[in-house]
Amino acid sequence: MLAQFVYEAGAWEVDGERRELRAHGRAVPIGSRAFEIVEKLARSAGQFVSKEELVAHVWRGAVVEENTIRVHIHAIRKALGPDRTLLNTASGRGYRLLGRWTAKQANDSRADRSIDTQPLRQVVRDSLPAAVSDMIGRGPVLLQLLDLVSAFRMVTLTGPGGIGKTALALELVRTLTGEFDRAVCVVDLSSLADAALVASTVATVLGLNSLGNEVTPDHIARAIGQAKLLLLLDNCEHVIGAAAIVAEAIIQRCPHVSLLATSREVLKIAGEHVFRVPALEIPDPDDQKEHLSRRSAVELFVARTQALDSRFTLSSTNASAVALICRRLDGIPLAIEFAAARAATLGVHQVAAGLRDRFGLLISPRRSALPRHRTLRATLDWSYQLLSDAERAFLRRIAIFAGSFTLDDAAAITETAGAIEWLADLVDKSLVVAEPRGSIPLYKLLDTTRVYALEKLAASGESDAVSRRHAKYYREIFERAEHEFERRATGELLADYAWRINNLRAAIEWGFSETGDSACAVALTAAALPLWMHMSQFEECRRRIEQALAALADTVPAEERHEMRLLSALGTSLMEGGGSVSVAEASWERALLLARSTGNVDYELRSLWGLWLIRDKDALDIARQFSVLATSSTSRMLGDRMMAISHHYRGNQVEARGYLSSPTSSLRMPLPPEYRFMSLERPLMARILWLQGYPEQAAKAAAQAVEEETAYGQVNSLCLALVRGACPVALWIGDLELSRRYIDLLNEQSANHALTRWRHWGRCFQGMLMARQGDVAGGLNFIRAGVGEISAENEWRKMLIFLPEMASMLGRSGRLEDGIAEIELALDRSERTAEGWIRPELRRVKGELLTLRNTPGAKREAETCFQEALEEARAQGALAWELRAAASLARLMRDEGRTTELADILGPIYGRFTEGFTMPDLREARALLDGL
Repeated sequence: MLAQFVYEAGAWEVDGERRELRAHGRAVPIGSRAFEIVEKLARSAGQFVSKEELVAHVWRGAVVEENTIRVHIHAIRKALGPDRTLLNTASGRGYRLLGRWTAKQANDSRADRSIDTQPLRQVVRDSLPAAVSDMIGRGPVLLQLLDLVSAFRMVTLTGPGGIGKTALALELVRTLTGEFDRAVCVVDLSSLADAALVASTVATVLGLNSLGNEVTPDHIARAIGQAKLLLLLDNCEHVIGAAAIVAEAIIQRCPHVSLLATSREVLKIAGEHVFRVPALEIPDPDDQKEHLSRRSAVELFVARTQALDSRFTLSSTNASAVALICRRLDGIPLAIEFAAARAATLGVHQVAAGLRDRFGLLISPRRSALPRHRTLRATLDWSYQLLSDAERAFLRRIAIFAGSFTLDDAAAITETAGAIEWLADLVDKSLVVAEPRGSIPLYKLLDTTRVYALEKLAASGESDAVSRRHAKYYREIFERAEHEFERRATGELLADYAWRINNLRAAIEWGFSETGDSACAVALTAAALPLWMHMSQFEECRRRIEQALAALADTVPAEERHEMRLLSALGTSLMEGGGSVSVAEASWERALLLARSTGNVDYELRSLWGLWLIRDKDALDIARQFSVLATSSTSRMLGDRMMAISHHYRGNQVEARGYLSSPTSSLRMPLPPEYRFMSLERPLMARILWLQGYPEQAAKAAAQAVEEETAYGQVNSLCLALVRGACPVALWIGDLELSRRYIDLLNEQSANHALTRWRHWGRCFQGMLMARQGDVAGGLNFIRAGVGEISAENEWRKMLIFLPEMASMLGRSGRLEDGIAEIELALDRSERTAEGWIRPELRRVKGELLTLRNTPGAKREAETCFQEALEEARAQGALAWELRAAASLARLMRDEGRTTELADILGPIYGRFTEGFTMPDLREARALLDGL
């Protein structure tokens, strides 16, 4: 191997003796395999070297993952620093070093002298403890570390107490012992009370007794010299400065040494690569038991519990408690082992219930455990005591954050100008977790660290003051953001604000507590209403509103502005989340009264909109009132939509389509979240197009609506697009595969976001689909269950679409009289709710059921129903209903031999269609005509 290569400009030198890259007055050590890659690329004179060639040169016959190559390339680029572009990558071709690199002869004169490595091989037997238990859930992490050690000569494993740094490092050393010819050494610094003893401790463990009493890092480095060695400095955080000096001296002067360190704080030396040890994988809240057992945190808990109680198994009765324990303990192995020890004696449910007092509950079962690892509190005490007074105060105050926070958030709550330095220090010391998120870094405390710091905050006497600042701060954030919630798309808003939801909840909880500020909590609830709406969290929104209204009731005089906003939002949350219609109506009536008394036109419009949703009989009059008040382009557009929907459901399809064709109807504009579904022009247009006899255009409009709402990101709007347009249209045109996809999407979204109202609709549509696929009995069960759930909630608004389907299924199932009774009820409801659009289909289905009766006059009564359905459909401009009624009448006439009348009725209606001839209704009509 040639010892050195020099870049043509003289800026860079690759030193094979020291395995360093040197330039700009700095020397950067790299690992042995990373160096071999550099050597191979330097020899290739600027030509590309493929991945396969690099693997063959560096790993010689081994199978190497793509990620391993990337780790080493990253190490080289990191070493090159500002000149990282010298290492060029081309997809599919490989890597190359740009420019000309010239080999030069190495200088064999060496000032350093190596120690005999035989003592180092002997030391391993004394300094490397044997493994006492299996590593659980750490296989992927160990593979990452193996790659890092071969790419970087200095790797620091860092993380909070109990995360498993030492266990991982020791397992890594055991794995690498053969590669270093058993020249490995473990130096445990945990027992040192004096940082001045670090160098002598390292020398003693290395067997360098001949160095004398005054050992310095330089002495150690000169003694090691060219020896090949893997050195682990374990538990450095309390002697971090001295440990860093020793590590840096060894890395700079000993080219064949790879050095590992474990520390809650990074060493911050040249050439150091920091590996933040991750927690074990914790369960998701919706994990099933089979998946739960594969989460590494659960796997560790079960294994350690079974070691103390062989009868323990993960079962359906304890799975949720085990999952909760692992989540609440953040997947930290030491804490999970403590919890497992307690579970073996107290039971899993007792441990889960006792986690509020986790510091008293969770202790180590091992007598030999280090003092700082004997209790969960001791683990955190160790880190806390290493902080300065200012850092401790800062940590206590940021514990008020119940979720992620920014640097600005921390500075505001702690009221300090030094936030940036202290936050960075706490990240380095593994007490705060950094979460990269686009251009704005977020930070958080692990749950156990936060509980500990909150105890310290309470003991300091600052808790109320910090909580007040926290609540006031978030009130200001959401009050400033209110105008954004009416202007920006849901996806953008959620990206900027949804991650603040836990802090919002914490601030409200404090505000409504005995020591809190209820006025602040009410104002914060009112300001945050749009966020819950955009997140479709209607149930939580309702609970918070009721809490705020109760607090307002105790205030004299009540804040009418807040009350009006809360009442309006309560109505929306009840309607969208499947709550009481009567309570929603009362809320909007009171909000309307307050809006008119205070002259607030915006909330007068919102209240009218809410009442319009409920009062079907008066919907058209309310829509007219809304339109009269509307002055802005947004409110005029909403007024046109309300008029269109009202006319559509009354059965005035021509008038409805006219309002959808108005200048404002096609606007797609940001809206207050409670109005969001009113932007859904396409679903309504899809329904009208189908009714008017344009099935292909209807299907296209419905598909565009789903596509738009999926991209827009507002779940409730997407569900409405599916319910009002896509699902019914797909079923009406007979595309069963498309119907299945839409229904599956509706069921998935409504279940994921607890939108019970739309879940009922999904069940009904599922029943319709099953019946069309031939499973009439199964479909009937589904549709009856869905209709029953809606009936139990007294929510009949615009639900009559399912009743002719259900009545028809009852008749086909042999329950003819039940089917006729359902149709009679539906016709009555359509009168009471002014849903005239569905009456032609209700009359037609009633006629179909009557044809099945073996009673005198039944056929004539059925014919009357078909004729009434025809006349009403024609009056509405509903060609699709007209075709269905005509086909039903034609079948009756055919069976009676009245073929001439059949052709005269059905032929002209069929002839008015210009598209959709593959639709089942049109195919059936064509077959009837062809059969004459």
